[in-house]
Amino acid sequence: MSSQEKAASSPMTQWDHMRRLDTVLKDTITPLSEPEAVDLVNTVFASATERDIYTGDKLEIMILKADDIRTEVMELRKD
Repeated sequence: MSSQEKAASSPMTQWDHMRRLDTVLKDTITPLSEPEAVDLVNTVFASATERDIYTGDKLEIMILKADDIRTEVMELRKD
């Protein structure tokens, strides 16, 4: 059996799957602007923590850029 036949018949490794996924994602993902990304993070955390009694009332988001680091604090809920 040639090496190509062996490669074709062997199962895909985890790395093979990750490489394929990376290729697919690069073709389908549109980068978000900073305000869109911050809004998405806020919405996700607000939804995820809505019924969790152990989560605090605020979300602290650190925005890291090549020339700047900022912190934004957002209210999650008022209980």
